[in-house]
Amino acid sequence: FRRSYQTGFLTKVVDDVFHKNLERFGAFTITPVDEFWKPLELGKSFDLGEPVCFEAKAPRSSGNLRLYLNSCFVSASPSFPHMETHTVVHNAGCLVDSENSTVTKFYPGPDKTTVRLCIEAFLFKSMLLMPADNKNLFLHCELDLGPENPMSKAKSCTYDAHSKKWTELYGQDLVCECCDSTCPIARA
Repeated sequence: FRRSYQTGFLTKVVDDVFHKNLERFGAFTITPVDEFWKPLELGKSFDLGEPVCFEAKAPRSSGNLRLYLNSCFVSASPSFPHMETHTVVHNAGCLVDSENSTVTKFYPGPDKTTVRLCIEAFLFKSMLLMPADNKNLFLHCELDLGPENPMSKAKSCTYDAHSKKWTELYGQDLVCECCDSTCPIARA
């Protein structure tokens, strides 16, 4: 028996069963890469302001799906939440860090299940006096497979300082109009 003490409705339990096949896609990966999109060797360091590039990949999937980075932030800790963070991607795929740096941008991958991005190397103020071998930063991202054609709740938008506009990775810039306000969020 189910009872509700809210006014206006009475819950009725129905014994219907709904089956949906779940697709298993495997593991998503984010790999630090060099300017030729090859994986970095262990221990590579960067100078402040230099581009630091990453390649995010979804497992090969059936259908016309595309990989999206919904949100990404950098922290000084491999686990999150962390007190000190820097937002890179926000608002369902807006590369907000590109508003501050021309180095920061999305790049097309070999297919639409790969997203490449570069950000400008930086340090948190609290790290300035630390020894060089302790100055590690970690990129945390929420990834999603979605429709091949972007929409305002699934996109890859970079701010172009020259045109003062947001541009979508594959040219459908209209979906980026919400990057300066609040974009709708995809619901599971």
